[in-house]
Amino acid sequence: MNKTSGIVIRTTLKPGDTGYVTFLHGKLYAEECGFDHTFEPYVAIPLSRFVKNQTNRERIWIVEKDNLVMGSVAVVKKKKKKKKKTRSPAAVAAAPP
Repeated sequence: MNKTSGIVIRTTLKPGDTGYVTFLHGKLYAEECGFDHTFEPYVAIPLSRFVKNQTNRERIWIVEKDNLVMGSVAVVKKKKKKKKKTRSPAAVAAAPP
């Protein structure tokens, strides 16, 4: 845990952190990009997966000031994309319905 001028940076999660990080994302993107409440699940779902399945190569830093979460940074493993099979237009047209 690092302390600088009342700011605490920690790498361990406390109860409420996941929800508060989701809240902060929702609030910021609503103000800056005009997103509505439907944006929050796009943050909450992968964040909860990260919290439940975090590896030793991944980390989240929570920034607090006066015991209030002010922000976060996370480093996560990049997922491999599945290769998509490309099909020619003739094969698509000939495929059974």
